Amino acid sequence: MESRRSRKRPVRFVVTLVILLALVAVAVYYTAMMTTIRTSYEFRANRVDYLFYDQTSDNFYLMRFITSSKLGYIIKIPGKGFYIKTSKSLDPNNLEVTLVTIEEFLELSKDASFYAKVDAETLKFLRQLAGHPGGFMEVIKALTTRGIKLTDYLKANFYASRFRMSSNLSGAAFLKLLDRLHNSGIQEFEIRGITKRPVTIVVGDKKYERIYLEDEDVERVRNLLK
Repeated sequence: MESRRSRKRPVRFVVTLVILLALVAVAVYYTAMMTTIRTSYEFRANRVDYLFYDQTSDNFYLMRFITSSKLGYIIKIPGKGFYIKTSKSLDPNNLEVTLVTIEEFLELSKDASFYAKVDAETLKFLRQLAGHPGGFMEVIKALTTRGIKLTDYLKANFYASRFRMSSNLSGAAFLKLLDRLHNSGIQEFEIRGITKRPVTIVVGDKKYERIYLEDEDVERVRNLLK
């Protein structure tokens, strides 16, 4: 009897040791992931712009966050917007250039900027994350109450991969968005079009649909963001 007990003790010790080492490994990996994200340039950036093009509504949403002052702004702009003072269109198929165009006519400086297209599948993912069945802006408002959960640090890159098209969002940038939505005072604005429906412009053999942006709205938003 005594010999059997003595044989069981080393086995239990080894099992316990393996479990403890596994737990330590998980803790080290989690800490490394969290530290990497929290110290990334995306997360440390003070003035950050996000441009989302919502295909389901044909609207752009510029989200601007200033971490130091805990301020957040969401500006809605028509998807076919055209600002006549700069003679530049907003192009859903080139979000990088469109983001620069918007930042230029609003005279915005930033430390980091990101863009992404939101299609039906991406919206489905955001709905699941927010626990809300609504449209893009309703889901964004629901995310303001969520913040970052502990498991999000391990899923950050997976989250970023859900934005499959026309996106430069990294995992750290997406968690920064969740953090700022939760910890900023959000103000909403809209830059409207002079007309509700696009105007068709013919140049040679090409046709363009444009919604000319209200200059007063552009000026008002520009002054508010200074």
